[in-house]
Amino acid sequence: MKKNKYAVYFTTDLNYWKHSFVAIKSFFEFNDSIDVFLIFHGLNKNILSKFKNFFGKKLKLIKFKDKDFNKINGQIKGFYFRYFIPKQLEKYNKILYLDSDTIVLRNINKIFNIKLNKTLAAVKEPFIPIQKKLYIGKPRTRRFNSGVLLINTKKFKSKNYLKKIIKYSKIYKDKWGDQPIVNFVLEKDVKYINGKWNYLDKTNSKKINKKNILHFNNFKPWKINHNSNYVELYRKYRRSIENFYLYDDINFKNLIKKIINKF
Repeated sequence: MKKNKYAVYFTTDLNYWKHSFVAIKSFFEFNDSIDVFLIFHGLNKNILSKFKNFFGKKLKLIKFKDKDFNKINGQIKGFYFRYFIPKQLEKYNKILYLDSDTIVLRNINKIFNIKLNKTLAAVKEPFIPIQKKLYIGKPRTRRFNSGVLLINTKKFKSKNYLKKIIKYSKIYKDKWGDQPIVNFVLEKDVKYINGKWNYLDKTNSKKINKKNILHFNNFKPWKINHNSNYVELYRKYRRSIENFYLYDDINFKNLIKKIINKF
């Protein structure tokens, strides 16, 4: 791949930085020779130094702009960081966004060979939710998961999608995060790609040998009641920053619930 033609980026905040570290470390285990960015907000110098010391110049750190942060309406503003970045990285023809709760399983350079005649390439959710609250308008027969997005930067900018997404985030504030909104805004401008590029763990299959990216979109392995088949895979990478750690949400109530669920 030619230099500066493609890039990969992650976004994070104080709540998700450890999971971002895991995702980035898994990426670099199998991938190099491509520009990789971490766009962050709210991280202190101590946390940033962990990324700098471990990844060095391979990872480019960019602070998410406060003025952009203030434009976001929503309980979890971090959902929307990903949609501001195509403008910042517009020198690249295609950019790949990866959620913080993903693990890269092998070299993924081939994703950039996908012919992107639409603005986005994404994976269809394997189980289409029927609840009206998960949609703007009527439920659809297809809905993409926004955890892995291949983006045509020129199309994204020229069609003014950021402005549209922000507009609808104000209208439909806190309507289950960004997914109902981006599925509404980009409904007719998405190319659906093979599920191996965003393997959603809600299927809970142990057969990941032919998958490229694992996404903990349902069973979070850092939570005490996760039920994930891939907790050891997650811990493998997290040990780089913590030799030993308890579950992030461990408390008396969750511990009792864990014990009860075993019986």
